[in-house]
Amino acid sequence: MKIFLLLFSTLFLNFINTQDSVSNYNNRLDEIVKEFRIKVLEKEECERLVEDASRLVEEIGKALTLNTDYNENDLIALRKLKKETEAVEIFITIIGSTRNNNLSNKDFELANQRVKSDVSYNVKDDFCIAVLKVTVGDYVTYLAHNKSSKNYTIYYKWNSDIGKTFGNGNMGLTKFSMRHLTDNRDNTEQSNITVTEITCKEF
Repeated sequence: MKIFLLLFSTLFLNFINTQDSVSNYNNRLDEIVKEFRIKVLEKEECERLVEDASRLVEEIGKALTLNTDYNENDLIALRKLKKETEAVEIFITIIGSTRNNNLSNKDFELANQRVKSDVSYNVKDDFCIAVLKVTVGDYVTYLAHNKSSKNYTIYYKWNSDIGKTFGNGNMGLTKFSMRHLTDNRDNTEQSNITVTEITCKEF
């Protein structure tokens, strides 16, 4: 009887710990997203949150590798959560402008189910690529958005009426992806820009 009770208690505690860990990972991802929405205007905080998300990805990955205490539903939930966390990590990287890499359209959509930023087209059909306007609180960022199956090097120009500011540059933009163009972190009143030129060259 004592052996049975000990075995039952062990299995029950493993079940509780497993459930707690899955829920804990999910809650930690929610907390990262919550902090991002609050601190998006602070670049250093965005960099810290990218690191937090990266650590969480590693922890979930280890949990999946050492999966002896997880049932099949837990494993499915953890795999899904790992993909979401990876998407949120690169989302904060690009939207928060900590590094200027490519963000896949799929990862953007997956991450934004959590972040819930406001998304609209600044430019849709005028050029070879589109430009997205992504708003999180007072922060506005513009993304070059490649909806095609072609890889481009793009050249662009934009301007704003506020402070007579303007910008230009070039970047690689891979198929079905997006990349940071500019943002209003240095001047939150600059919430609208006009893209005056975009040219694309395939590579």
